[in-house]
Amino acid sequence: MVFGCMDTDTSPSNEDSKSTGLMGMDLGALLFANQMKLTKFSYCISNKDSTSVLVLGNGATPSGLVHYTPLIKMTTPLPYFNRFAYTIQLEGIKVPNLLSFLDRFTLL
Repeated sequence: MVFGCMDTDTSPSNEDSKSTGLMGMDLGALLFANQMKLTKFSYCISNKDSTSVLVLGNGATPSGLVHYTPLIKMTTPLPYFNRFAYTIQLEGIKVPNLLSFLDRFTLL
């Protein structure tokens, strides 16, 4: 299996017949981690000029100094809520040299 990144949502017609697509990494029963019987995975997303890392299985346990975003469980269903999605709590939006803290219901 080969993993890669993309920075466009279109492909040349001669590429359409090749095996390309998206890999689901959420909590659903039919998704990649569950089908592979993986209980852990870690995905570090970098900008397009750097290397991102996807680790599957027990190697996904972080070691050393790691900054992470904790996941939360949604208790209130939202109109667009995917019950299988990993969810995080947004605390602010940073614009260069400015950090704006938001009321937790501002974006609902």
